[in-house]
Amino acid sequence: MHTVLRVGHLPKLLVAVLVGALGGCAGSATSDGDDGAAEEDLLAGPCDGAGGVCTSTVFVAPSANPCGTDTAIDKSCGDGTFRVCCPVSPAMARGSKEPVDLSMPDDVLQVFAQSRMLDHHMGWHMSRTWDGVRQVDRTILENLGYPRAKHQEGDVENGLEFLAMHRSVLQYLRKHSDLAAEHALFDGWIRVPDPLDRDVALVGPDSLAQNPPGPRAQPLSDELRETIALCQDNTRGLSRFSTDDEFGRFIQTSLQQDDDPGAGLHNFLHTRFSQPGTPNDLADPHKNLKHRIFWRLHGWLDRCWTTYRTVTGKKDDDPRYIVAMAKGESEMHLPAATP
Repeated sequence: MHTVLRVGHLPKLLVAVLVGALGGCAGSATSDGDDGAAEEDLLAGPCDGAGGVCTSTVFVAPSANPCGTDTAIDKSCGDGTFRVCCPVSPAMARGSKEPVDLSMPDDVLQVFAQSRMLDHHMGWHMSRTWDGVRQVDRTILENLGYPRAKHQEGDVENGLEFLAMHRSVLQYLRKHSDLAAEHALFDGWIRVPDPLDRDVALVGPDSLAQNPPGPRAQPLSDELRETIALCQDNTRGLSRFSTDDEFGRFIQTSLQQDDDPGAGLHNFLHTRFSQPGTPNDLADPHKNLKHRIFWRLHGWLDRCWTTYRTVTGKKDDDPRYIVAMAKGESEMHLPAATP
């Protein structure tokens, strides 16, 4: 089985260089210095009939090798574009039914346990949806140090608090000395997995196979796709938001429609990938940190926020930003030295 990645409208020599950087082609002449023969081998037909879907060049890079060491290209995407085809296991292929383990590694779970991060994450969110929490659970939250929050989900100021809390946790984990080998787990998607997005990688953390939707998953609406594109593709449009808080509330809850809590992209994606009753259900704020998709989602949202702040010229020495980050660290009980 092969999967296919489009290398785009690139000169043949540059395509050969890219493929060589990815590890070369089995049976090609890339190692003997005969550039012409190498190109002919690369442009032969080892990918014919692979049946893959062409995607963008962003995933064809030495730092994100989709093929390991067995790579070939084929001029078969039309309009003079090229494909990179690589044999992969069925579990990594689009449409695979083999289960994929999406739980976080044991060393990450140990850090979570030591910091009581699951309790604090649950407390942070549930204290902001207080009116929908049972009295018995409110007592538990208060014992954890989380009474009803001043700013409830969807309220003014909660958008910035939402963004800052998650960023403070991501920064803490990315710099944690015991997780040096795991930092990439917190980088997030480059593109949100979407069956209609031809730019989603066929393998790796952005693939559909690595991000299986749950039984309650609803199709992505055109409006949600527009929101995703605002962060990924149409970034200039982010300037319509005047503040971090306005952007945060747009992402988390309202989509600027009816201020309906739960209507936002963040909450929708949590539900889309939730598996009720599982040990790391993405819809359960006390479990979902143990799920890799949680960190892919929030790493992507954090990248969206960075893009927004860049587009609008905001600086990290802004007093409101500093206060919000410090509050996020405090409420998650992170070390004060976390940047």
